[in-house]
Amino acid sequence: MKRVLVKICGIKTLQAAWAAVEAGADMVGFVFAPSRRRIEPSLAREITLRLPKEVWKVGVFVNEEKETVQALADLCHLDVIQLHGQESPEYCQGFKQKVFKAWHIPPPGRQGISAERDCARACNLAERGKGSADGKTTWPETTGDKLRQERELLWLRMGRYQVTAFLLDTLVQGGPGGTGLSLDWNLASELARLYPVILAGGLTPERVAEAVQQVQPLGVDVSSGVETDGEKDPAKMRAFIAAVS
Repeated sequence: MKRVLVKICGIKTLQAAWAAVEAGADMVGFVFAPSRRRIEPSLAREITLRLPKEVWKVGVFVNEEKETVQALADLCHLDVIQLHGQESPEYCQGFKQKVFKAWHIPPPGRQGISAERDCARACNLAERGKGSADGKTTWPETTGDKLRQERELLWLRMGRYQVTAFLLDTLVQGGPGGTGLSLDWNLASELARLYPVILAGGLTPERVAEAVQQVQPLGVDVSSGVETDGEKDPAKMRAFIAAVS
């Protein structure tokens, strides 16, 4: 199996960025969308300019104006733009930087409802930007041939995106992800056989080796799994990367 890349996301300080780099991270991520880990562009720029060129700097955006994304990517010297919202295949084209498109996968065994159907339904809703009146995704009952059709449509929908990789995160009703909850590794492993994927969602130093073995992704992404009291923990970052290696 090829070497698995590691992305440490939610970087807010130069100290945390360097701790990630020294631990062996291939990528560091900066969140520009509303989040407790959101960073000001000026600080992100200051940090990226001090990091080694070989470390990819990734910016996370959610349903932002395309011109704003490109401007911030240029300002902050980003190597990768990570789109974590309902961005269309057309939206994802034309950026100067590499593009990761987040794709939300349900957690395993979600209340007995098929994860594959949930994922297909979620992808369909995300493309159309629709949900229920309270902003949460609705899950219609689907069985048999309809389930198989939706599963096939899932692969086709992903195939419409011309991106560097798909970042698989956990599907959470009413939110863009980044919760630290685990996703369905069985479904993720199927996707990894079709497309380059970066696995996120609930990864920790204790679980990441098993996840890599089962899914065999291009890379893994972690944020809360290497934090202590909401801050990046150098020891946890080292342990995480050692477990991947």
